[in-house]
Amino acid sequence: MTRIEIWRRVAEMIRAEIGDATWLGCGCPLWAAVGLVDAVRIGSDVGVEWRGHLSAQSLLRDQATRNFTNGILWQTDPDCILLRERFHHLTESEIRSLAMYAAMTGGVTMTSDALDELSPERLRLWKLLLNPNSATCRFPFLGQSPITYERLPADLYSHRVRHQAVADSVLVQVRVPSVILSGANAERLRATSETLRSAQGDDQVAIFIFNTGDAPVQRTYALDALGIANARFGYDWINQQTFQVAGAETAKVSVTLAPHDGALLFVSAAPFDVAPERLP
Repeated sequence: MTRIEIWRRVAEMIRAEIGDATWLGCGCPLWAAVGLVDAVRIGSDVGVEWRGHLSAQSLLRDQATRNFTNGILWQTDPDCILLRERFHHLTESEIRSLAMYAAMTGGVTMTSDALDELSPERLRLWKLLLNPNSATCRFPFLGQSPITYERLPADLYSHRVRHQAVADSVLVQVRVPSVILSGANAERLRATSETLRSAQGDDQVAIFIFNTGDAPVQRTYALDALGIANARFGYDWINQQTFQVAGAETAKVSVTLAPHDGALLFVSAAPFDVAPERLP
């Protein structure tokens, strides 16, 4: 038997013993675990720093490229969401943006922080992220952003010129109501070429735009490019204010973001009478 065959045989024995209990595979082989585990960690541990050992960089890299598996092979696990207000080296906007980025994917959503120690604003954020229904998100521009090459400094032992490929620092996620992703429409709406259309009575779509770079950015996106149709009204969840998305020519959203900051926008065909309390 090969090593992976041995792993699979033992995993089958574990599943037989635990029955229908939820099994999260942390650090296990991604493909060999299909059909046996309920969820899989998609990257390294996410620590308490933006860069460095066990930092947020693993989440930023791996969540986007592996989220296609969510709800198909297993649920994706981005690691615990950090909510506490001490014992870390992250800013308020970094904490909030990383939490939204992880939860938007619709995989495992959990925290190890004591909820009774959180501020009202952090509890409001946590309530937003929790959704008992099955959900997932799309990365509409994944693999489409231009690649630039930054020249790296020469090392002490070589004069060779080296360059590092750098993709767009802005990540965009789109998440539609979970009711849309059920039944016969599921496969059609998961296809990237399909337009994500509103469902009657529950048509709010969430858009998260995350500037992971070290410089401020301004971005404008046509809703058609995000795969969203029929939306006319918007709500900025962080700034707690409504806005219009239907312009004279095309419906669009615009944001200006500081480094490591994100914007969570909800769009809908109907006006927002109250602030959204949960992700779709």
